[in-house]
Amino acid sequence: MQNPLFDYFQVKKEERAALSYACLWFMTLLGGYYMVRPVRDALGSEFHEKLKDLFLATFVTMLIVVPLYSQLVSRFPRRVLVPVVYRFLMVNLLIFAAVMHWGSEKYNYEIACAFFVWVSVYVLFAMSLFWSVMADAFTTDQGKRLFGMVAGCGTIGALLGSGFAGQWSARMGLTGFLLVPAALMEVGLFWYRNLERCKSSVTRTPSERAASANPLAGFRRVVESPYLLSICGYILITSLCGTSLYLTQAGIVNVEYPLKEDRIPVFAWIDFATQSTTVVLQFLVAGHLMRYSLPLTLAILPAAYLIGFAVLGFAPVFAVLVPIIVLTRATVYGVTVPAQGVLFTVVSRDDKYKAKNIIDTLVTRGGDAAASSIGNTLRVGGIGVAVLSWAMIPLTIAWLVLATILGRNCVARVAESSEAKAE
Repeated sequence: MQNPLFDYFQVKKEERAALSYACLWFMTLLGGYYMVRPVRDALGSEFHEKLKDLFLATFVTMLIVVPLYSQLVSRFPRRVLVPVVYRFLMVNLLIFAAVMHWGSEKYNYEIACAFFVWVSVYVLFAMSLFWSVMADAFTTDQGKRLFGMVAGCGTIGALLGSGFAGQWSARMGLTGFLLVPAALMEVGLFWYRNLERCKSSVTRTPSERAASANPLAGFRRVVESPYLLSICGYILITSLCGTSLYLTQAGIVNVEYPLKEDRIPVFAWIDFATQSTTVVLQFLVAGHLMRYSLPLTLAILPAAYLIGFAVLGFAPVFAVLVPIIVLTRATVYGVTVPAQGVLFTVVSRDDKYKAKNIIDTLVTRGGDAAASSIGNTLRVGGIGVAVLSWAMIPLTIAWLVLATILGRNCVARVAESSEAKAE
């Protein structure tokens, strides 16, 4: 039976079942996160002056959690690792819902700060593990063809989650509302189990070689590998630019919408606009672009930030900020994330799970902490949004160069692997 969507993405018949389950899993995963995200953003904007401390707390939490996660990777195969991690996150969310419902009002500030840090940790681990599984289950060629569709289905879930948050967060109450994303995590595990049952001739089985038992193996691999270091640099700059824009957003939105209750729908609809743009990029652009040129695909995000910071430098106001946020975030999830998934299809299991997790978590949150600390210092010193925006432009130019080099290195690795198999 012909399927226009499968035909458009050049999906082979034997790949369809595994791809469908991967898409459904990511749809529920992102749908749940985008229900939680506007709550976190609303709390973050309320604690605008404390964001530097919250990002630092998130980074310190990552330093503690990453070695523990590495031990889980060493001890458990993929089939066990994924349910353990996601059910732990689900229990955490249920605990927050209970504490927010029955906790004392005098601890509201502490609970809100803890929730902000937890969500920042949760999203990175949840997404990093998902894309580690994708890189482990699919080949580089499959990733170029299929990851855009996987990401696009995730965005559909994000759209539904953002729309649900915008319409129902106030009606259900915060505690009842948080039960929905917790339930979606369990639904996602159902789709994951079905993905593991797919035994097609072209979908990879889990890596047979056990990961190193050393909890610091991921750190060592990142330091020793020029390829991983370049990925590290790419994601670090992504984090620096994204956090700089996030801090700008928090300050400007506070001025436009002084009440927290008014800000939650605003952030939800910004997310909705972002995901509407993202899904178009994922379904219509990402796959074709990656097959045409991986270096060009990786260079699009730096170019988007370069344009965004330049425009914001001329007009640092809410009406200008929102389109820039939508453009850059849509580019991240619509083009860059699928391309980053392809980058890890050519590395070992240790690199896919341990090194990738370090890059996705510690490097990302380290960039957040650095950007928030520097931004706070400059803001206290009287440096305005326009000057900060202009200051980011040289970094985006260096980022463009790095993106091109990284993409070429990945293509070269694929070519070397093909030659080795031929021999």
